Amino acid sequence: MDAEQRKNHVKARLYCPDFKIPAGNVGGEGGSDEGESGGCGGGESVLSDSITCDLPSDQAKHARTVLRLGVGDWVEVFNGEGEVGRGKIVVSGKKGMVVEVSEGWVQERKQGGLIVVTALPKGSRVDGMIDMLGQLGVDEVWCMTSERSVVDPRQGKLDKLQARAVEASKQSGRSWLMKVRREVVRFEDVLSEIGDGMERAGEQGGSGGAVKLIMHFGGVGLDEVKGMLSDEGRSGGNDVVLLVGPEGGWTDGEVEMAEAKGFVRWTCGAHVMRIETAAVVGAGVLGAL
Repeated sequence: MDAEQRKNHVKARLYCPDFKIPAGNVGGEGGSDEGESGGCGGGESVLSDSITCDLPSDQAKHARTVLRLGVGDWVEVFNGEGEVGRGKIVVSGKKGMVVEVSEGWVQERKQGGLIVVTALPKGSRVDGMIDMLGQLGVDEVWCMTSERSVVDPRQGKLDKLQARAVEASKQSGRSWLMKVRREVVRFEDVLSEIGDGMERAGEQGGSGGAVKLIMHFGGVGLDEVKGMLSDEGRSGGNDVVLLVGPEGGWTDGEVEMAEAKGFVRWTCGAHVMRIETAAVVGAGVLGAL
């Protein structure tokens, strides 16, 4: 069975944060930019010899009882930090699951990440939002509270959202895990952390720093945002930061504070969107430009 056949026989992708390609076991120069090729499939293998990967207990149990995987099945494993392996299960039981990895590659993280800073919707809607943002290739999600916020998640909820991001990576073929920030940040602290260290350039956006957008009525349109994301609008490799407000919307004071820190209003569509709709549509458009 050649590499292409093995790829076609892969039955699942499994998350293993401890998976590492040993430096002494690298026999070539594989991998590519995730922003160009995505996680599934990979580049040319850099492994000179097979290595083993012991799956975490939760992943092993899910693979065995839900996915019905067993000895001899081909799978991909990834650590969320760009390292990916492909191999077959050699041990499967209640005590754990071991994958013999015969192919491995490292994918470089794309330059210029997308950070979505968002208020959270009520109930289970946030789960779908995180899942879709993960599929769209968002790099980080910051859960934010502002003046009109109605949801202030505790640590347990944030941990569950990170687990949801893992599932989105497994499904979508990402090599780099979307990070859900481990603490809730206040709107004012977001501006201090992102706004102070990044100069506003020209008339809108950031040159020598992040492109900073706040979704709100009365803002620039798609053509202007496209220009901000071009080489003329920002230096290469810088982040894009998208602010998404709560269900009650931003206050006038919050919008003014954001603009004072270099954020640019962006009107994405003519209608009022739910939080999760705005975040997903905004991230999807920015990712496609």
